[in-house]
Amino acid sequence: MRRRLARLLPLDPESPIALPALVAVVLIVGIQLNYQASHDALAAVNGSAQLQPIDVVAQEIPILFLAFLGVGLFTRRSFPATLERLGLVRPAPWHIFAALAVAGLFVAVSQGAEYLQQAVDPALAHRISQATSHYYAGITGIAGITVIALAPGIAEESFFRGALQPRLGVVLAALAFAAIHSQYALTIDTLLVFTLGCGLGIVRRQLNTTAAIVSHATYNALAGIGLPDNLLVWAIAAEVIVVAAAVALWYLGRRGEADLVPKTP
Repeated sequence: MRRRLARLLPLDPESPIALPALVAVVLIVGIQLNYQASHDALAAVNGSAQLQPIDVVAQEIPILFLAFLGVGLFTRRSFPATLERLGLVRPAPWHIFAALAVAGLFVAVSQGAEYLQQAVDPALAHRISQATSHYYAGITGIAGITVIALAPGIAEESFFRGALQPRLGVVLAALAFAAIHSQYALTIDTLLVFTLGCGLGIVRRQLNTTAAIVSHATYNALAGIGLPDNLLVWAIAAEVIVVAAAVALWYLGRRGEADLVPKTP
């Protein structure tokens, strides 16, 4: 079975870690599907205590530890080797701008999903907005936005994109990522989280996990701050500038690499 799965996934059939990771993903997704089928998740969120910054940190620390320990920190890998395995490397300047551009794209996709949910089922869209506003009401001010941006960005990307994705692929890592964001119930917002997870997976595969962290953290910060409609034109202009900066820095980097190659006489 492991060898057959290895034909479909970047799975090492001889690894004693890869298969338990796959089983864990199946369990996480299955448990969440069972919960969603047997509970009114939005009502549960509305009746729950409001999330506080300290709660966010407490939720994310175990995920970060799991990422580092899961790839063998201090058992199979040194700390530098663990960072390299997780993709936590120093990004090139154009990686940062590319990650910021991706975050801007995520905001646009998120706005589109919100409009779509409103058009398909206005009553459900109102319930989602109510539940989300209640759940995140305690995340306010610069400190709150910083925590909700950095803590999930660092911990979740280290685990889902850094540790899990190289073994199970983009789709399964994104599916597990969507499963832990069960406060949105089975709605278009859940599909949005899965889509964003796939996008972050592509960033990790094409660039590195550090860039995925920048994208995730920036998106969370922008979502926390909110984007008024009267700033839409400025947001589009900023996105164009960031994309242009990423392309320019990538081109300059390629030229610099070409100049370092010895010329054949």
